[in-house]
Parts: sequence; structure tokens; C-alpha cells
Amino acid sequence: MAQFGKSDWSSVDKAILKEVKEILGLPSSASNHYVWGSRDHGCCGVPSAAVDSDLYLIDSAFKLLNSQDEDVATLALAQLKRTVRHRLQRDPTDGDLASFLSGCMDLDFKSTSNARQNTWTLARKASNRMGVTWSFSDGVPTIQKDDVWMCGRLHEAQLLLNNKSQGKAMDCVRLSKASSHFLTKGKFTRFADW
Repeated sequence: MAQFGKSDWSSVDKAILKEVKEILGLPSSASNHYVWGSRDHGCCGVPSAAVDSDLYLIDSAFKLLNSQDEDVATLALAQLKRTVRHRLQRDPTDGDLASFLSGCMDLDFKSTSNARQNTWTLARKASNRMGVTWSFSDGVPTIQKDDVWMCGRLHEAQLLLNNKSQGKAMDCVRLSKASSHFLTKGKFTRFADW
């Protein structure tokens, strides 16, 4: 996922969005929130490549730092420290590592930047976009975020419900599973050529 930038994945999302709308017979002006929103709220629940890429970047960084292979974990922590040291111009503390990966732009982090992208700078950007908070204790990280996966989908569904032109209809759709069951299972769906 890190080989492609966020804008590349957004282009994939845009192409998928166009095709999904065409398949469902939706007008191009239909709200995108319907496609990305939670199935529990009557929306399609199509995964977003851009959002998923952020989750994978965070996951990769976390797994490297928590690897069961001690050599991998040690090397990953050393590379992270080197990246943060380059940014701060001093040896980083656990708090500095956590602030860096959480996307903090206060104090020391505000006045400097990293010249090159790597796993850690990409995870930092993704964590900032997703609202993920890192913490470190003796070089071992933990991540704090409640239900990252569903958060985006529920947010999309809520945006659709708040939409004056489509929100009332979606409020009715989400009250009954029967209103949108065909989206995932296709049961009781007929196609007729008139």
C-alpha cells in the first residue's frame, strides 16, 4: 500500500464510485456517502481504498515495532528513532516517538520536516488522518483508537442522514434491514427487461 500515495488510492476510489453508481443505476449526482456509508444504516458499505491504505500503513508500522522476531523489532525501532532524531536534531524519548507517530505538529515538530518518506513518515501521516494516537513504554508501542474501521463508515452514513435532500429517505431505509438487504446478498432480486 505504501508504494502508492493517498491521491493514487483516491483515484481508485473515484473509479470504483463511478462504476458502483452505474451498476446500482444511481445518478452521478447521487451522494457518495450512500456508497461509502455503513450497511447497518442502509448504505452500500463499499470499502474505500484511500481509507484502507491509511489503516494498512498504521498496521505495518505497528507490526514491525511489535514483531516476534527480535531482530526485526530492534531494527524497526532503530529506524524509527533515526527518523525522529533527524527531525528533532536530538535523541528521541518514548514521548517523542509517540508524538511523532501520532502526527503531532507542536513545538519541535512544527519547525522541521523529514526530507524523505519512509514507513514511519507514512504511518505518521496516516495516523494523523485517522485520529490514531500512539504511546510508547520502553520502546514498545500501543495504539489507541476506538473501532477505526467502522468509524469512517458510520461517519459517511451520518453525513448522508444530515443531507437535507436525501437524509429523510435514508432515515427510513435504515429502520428496516429489508430496505437494503439485497445490496449484500442479492436475495429476492429480479431483473426484468422491459
